[in-house]
Amino acid sequence: FPFPENREPAYTALPKSLTQHYKSKFLLKEDKKQAKLYFYKALEELRLRLEDFPILYISTTVQDRRIAEIIKLQLEGVLGIKCEIESAVWKEHWKKMTSKNYQIGVMNWTSWLDDPIYTLQSFKYADEKVNFTGWENSRFIELLDLSDQTIDLDQRKKYLAEAEKIQLEAAFVVPICYDMGWYIKKKNLKLQHNASNGNVDFSQSYFIN
Repeated sequence: FPFPENREPAYTALPKSLTQHYKSKFLLKEDKKQAKLYFYKALEELRLRLEDFPILYISTTVQDRRIAEIIKLQLEGVLGIKCEIESAVWKEHWKKMTSKNYQIGVMNWTSWLDDPIYTLQSFKYADEKVNFTGWENSRFIELLDLSDQTIDLDQRKKYLAEAEKIQLEAAFVVPICYDMGWYIKKKNLKLQHNASNGNVDFSQSYFIN
């Protein structure tokens, strides 16, 4: 199913410009055959029939309802799981997510720093407010501490890359797609690298004749 406005699929929680695993082989990607295999294996282990599988509720904001609709279509079309969408205004949705009162929750994430630590740090401890699943891992915590303590930038990148890999393999967050930014500019205005939070650094921009 197509993403809204042809958004690019995401396979890591980090912005594309900050991840060190954009082309890693262990990333979880679309695979209908494998999804069905593991789902029906789980049903067998739980001694459940598909028709007895409970309805899944997808919580989202009104603005992100289209994303929730795509998730619903895929879960129903590929696995045969019945889903319902619960959309709410941001304040109500935020309360539901931070209290962990949801089954599947859709969130739009923005990194306000051009550094992987901003996103990774949000999942460091189970009681972090934006750690919506309550996941925690001792090695992950150790790696983030090491990245904060070293002054060797290359070593810091290695620590953060390993931490990101742990997060990806745990799959407690399932990335869906990258958001899009829109702006209008003249054809002869050249813009340089955009920040991961969608802001444009106009200090490096220039006009051509």
